[in-house]
Amino acid sequence: MNVGRMIVGAAIGITFILCSFQHVGGEITDASVHISLPGEQQRERFGRTVFVASVWNFVNISIGELSFNEIKVLLYKGSSIPIDKDETNYYEWSFDGLNWRDLVDYGTVEHIDTERCKYEDGVVSFCVATDNFIQNINPTMADYENWSLSIKVDNNTVVTIPVVVEEPYTSLAATRYDYFLRVDPFTVTTLSPDQRFLTENKGNLPLLITINYTKFGDRITTSNFNVILHPYDTLEHDMAIVTDAWRPGKVTVGGTVSGTIPEYILPTSKESQLTIELTPAPQLSPVPYIEITVGHGGYEIEEIGEEVTFQYKKHIEAETGEKFDVVAYLCGNANVTISLSTMNISIESVLFNGSEMKEFSNISASITNSTEYPLVVSLIAPDQPTEALLTYEIKVGETVKTYTTTITIKEKTTEESQENPLFSRIIIGISIIVAIAYAIYMYVKRRGGK
Repeated sequence: MNVGRMIVGAAIGITFILCSFQHVGGEITDASVHISLPGEQQRERFGRTVFVASVWNFVNISIGELSFNEIKVLLYKGSSIPIDKDETNYYEWSFDGLNWRDLVDYGTVEHIDTERCKYEDGVVSFCVATDNFIQNINPTMADYENWSLSIKVDNNTVVTIPVVVEEPYTSLAATRYDYFLRVDPFTVTTLSPDQRFLTENKGNLPLLITINYTKFGDRITTSNFNVILHPYDTLEHDMAIVTDAWRPGKVTVGGTVSGTIPEYILPTSKESQLTIELTPAPQLSPVPYIEITVGHGGYEIEEIGEEVTFQYKKHIEAETGEKFDVVAYLCGNANVTISLSTMNISIESVLFNGSEMKEFSNISASITNSTEYPLVVSLIAPDQPTEALLTYEIKVGETVKTYTTTITIKEKTTEESQENPLFSRIIIGISIIVAIAYAIYMYVKRRGGK
C-alpha cells in the first residue's frame, strides 16, 4: 500500500514538474520578444532584431497568463555571458511584479526608465538603455556589434535571441528640392507648384523635422513639418508661396531643414543632463531652394546696377513685309537713356510709356520702381527672308548695357500659296485616274476587236 502511494506521489510530482517547464517554455518564445525605440517599429538587420545603444529601447515580453516571481532581461555581447562584465559587454534588468531594477549600475547614464516600464495585458515592457560604447568606423552608416538577449523567468532561461546593437546614427537627405517659378510683376497670387520635395531619414533614430526660410517665412507654407520622420523613412512636402506686389527681378529664398532628436528617446546622465553627444541636429541647406522670376512670360530679365531691370525678348519670328510691335519693359528708380538700332529691318515708330518718341536714340526718362515702363518698337520687315537685329543700348548713370533681339524673317505665307499644294495634288490625282481609265478603255476595245 505504501509502495503504491509512493509511486502515485512520484508520478504526480514528475507530472507537476513537466507541466511547470512546459508552461514556461510554451508561453515565451522568440516571437514573444519585441524590441523597438519608443514610437517606432521593430527593425531587423542581418536577420537579427536591432537594439540601438545609448537611447531608450522597449523590450516587450508577451507572457500571457504565466505566473512568475521575477523576470529578468540580460543583454550581453557575443553568444555567451562574459566573465568580466562592464558597460561595453553586459546589462541586466529585472521585474518582480512590483519593482523595476537595473541590476548592473555602471554609474554613467540611466539604464532603466521605471516610469515607462509597465506590465499589463500579459505583456511585460522594459524601457531600458545602454551606454554609447560602439565606435563609429564608417561615417556613412550605423556601426554595430553582435549581441544576445536572454529572458529569465524565476532564474530559468526560457529564450535567447541574437540581436544587433547599433550605434546611434543620424543622417538626413533631401531630393527634388529646387524650384524655379514665375509671376507677373506687381501681381499678388499664390504659387503652388505641382512638384513635391522629399526628406529622407537615413539614420536609425527618429527626427523631429523643422524648416526655416531665409525670408518670406510668413508667406511660405510647407506641409509635413514639425512632425516625426521615422528611421529609414521619407516624407513628401507640398509648398505654397503667397507673392507680394514685387517689382521685376529675381527673388531667391533658401530653406534650412533640420532634424532634431526628440528628447523622449534620450536617457539622462547621473547628473540629470541629456546625453548631449546625440543632440546636434543634422541640417540641409538650402533645402528647398526657391527662385522666382518676377517678369513677363517668354522674356529675358536683366538687372542694370542695383536699381533697374530690363525685360526683352531674345528671339522672335516675323514674315516678309509684316508690320509688328516688339515690346520691352523698364522698371527701377533711376534716370535712363535709351538708344535703338537695327540691322536688316526698319523702325517705323517708338512709344515709351505711351508717348511717341521723335528720335530713336538718346531717349531720356526718369523711371520709378512702382510701375513698369513699356517700350514699344514698331518694325517693318523686309521683303526677303533674312536674319534681323533690334539692339537696345541702356545707360544708367555710368553703366551702359547692350541687349539684342534676333528676328527671323520668313517668307510670307499667302492664302494662294496655302491652296496651291492642295490644288496641285488634286490635278495630279485626276490626271492619274483619267490615264488609268483610258488604258482600261483601250484594252477592252482591243479585246473586242479580236
